[in-house]
Amino acid sequence: MSMTEKRTDQQSLRQRREAMLARLGLDEKHKMPLAPPTPAFWTILTVTVLFTALGLIMVLSSSSVV
Repeated sequence: MSMTEKRTDQQSLRQRREAMLARLGLDEKHKMPLAPPTPAFWTILTVTVLFTALGLIMVLSSSSVV
């Protein structure tokens, strides 16, 4: 058996996670995401990062001693 055949027999990471959750009975509680995050998520994330960066810049620049 070659290395490529050996790799194709193995389960993917997602399949192993789903099997583990099903074995523990947690598959209903912890659903896997079916689609990528929505544009609203990325917008909120971007605004949060920008405001955090702006706040850090303001705090660090005001505390500098000239």
